[in-house]
Amino acid sequence: MSSRIKELPPELKQLAPTTVEKGTKLFGAGDKCQQFVYVVSGNIRIDLASESGSSLLLYRLNANDTCVLTTVCLMSGDLYSAEAVVEEEANIITMPAKQFFNLLESSALFRSFVFASFSQRLSALMVKVDEIAFRSIERRLASCLLHHAKGGSTVNLTHEQLATEVGTAREVISRKLSQWERDKFIAKKRGEIQLLAIPTLDALSNDRSEI
Repeated sequence: MSSRIKELPPELKQLAPTTVEKGTKLFGAGDKCQQFVYVVSGNIRIDLASESGSSLLLYRLNANDTCVLTTVCLMSGDLYSAEAVVEEEANIITMPAKQFFNLLESSALFRSFVFASFSQRLSALMVKVDEIAFRSIERRLASCLLHHAKGGSTVNLTHEQLATEVGTAREVISRKLSQWERDKFIAKKRGEIQLLAIPTLDALSNDRSEI
């Protein structure tokens, strides 16, 4: 968590974490927000779904994160416009909406924590918007592959999953991967991609010629 965010408020420390299994859907588009969420550990992804059925990764929640969409929906009364799914088993602390609003009014420490966390996550979301609006598909896809390789040379994601991560259509990803396979940058297998030219992909991911 950023140094801008102060120590976890005692009101949150007093609440017992709940373990949520991988694959659990925490909320979906159209659901009513009824609680504030703080992530102790694990990984949760927030996806925005279109009417056509395609999805776009908005952001991930990791240890010490709060969900900006949850905070917005709590304070506005709006329904969720995206869905949250647990990618890795997570421990989360939840606070009922009534307690959340009481603490916003009565605790300066809690209020500071909520808005500092909100600001940090919103800044990260703006970076995501910037990537989609101004970075080429090649640059975004190369960055995504390197990120999921985690220092290795194997990525275990489908074309559909990559499309969601990068923010484009599956067909676009398939065409680009086929081109990179012909160029010997990668090798495709079922549900797996081998990175054959990591320096080249790294150069693509850092190419700022389109900016």
